Amino acid sequence: DLSEPAAYPHEVPAQDDSKNEFLRSMSHELRTPLNAVLGSTEALREGVYGELGPEQLDAVQAIRTSSKHLLTLINDILDISRIEAGCMQLEPCPVGVQTLCDSVVQILGSTARNKDISLDLDIDPRSEVLQADPLRVRQILLNLMGNAVKFTPEGGEVGLDVRCAGQEMVFRIWDTGPGIPQEFADVIFEPFVQ
Repeated sequence: DLSEPAAYPHEVPAQDDSKNEFLRSMSHELRTPLNAVLGSTEALREGVYGELGPEQLDAVQAIRTSSKHLLTLINDILDISRIEAGCMQLEPCPVGVQTLCDSVVQILGSTARNKDISLDLDIDPRSEVLQADPLRVRQILLNLMGNAVKFTPEGGEVGLDVRCAGQEMVFRIWDTGPGIPQEFADVIFEPFVQ
């Protein structure tokens, strides 16, 4: 057979090399200031700059949780080529449901408070541990609850209920916002549809 040999999986076109190098460089540039933010929040939590009150400690913890989540997402930028190739690997492990949901509510807390929106969290006591990729579940919950906070008018409510349903765990997000018109119900999960 005189045809050209098929490219081996590890052979990457030059354009992809440039893109991957750019992603590596940018993720390094973004990680550096985020690590500084995390270091500063740790110093604040430990009282290096003086004693903090409960509200200040809550704010520092929200900054820390959000920064850690963002740092994890930035680290995942390096996996973009795997995502594009359809080879995204989930990393399931035992996840504490209460801790996971608390972190989501904490991250969205200041945005909700700015709109005078109350966040409600109701977890079935039987829903203690979930076998899942914690980063991906947190991303999904943050996206859905973030949208609920964004589109709920001031003074409203947004909630997250977690229930066991046989072998499944159901996460239900609700809000007192205007809802989604029926004609858009089939397209809201398409990429880039608002």
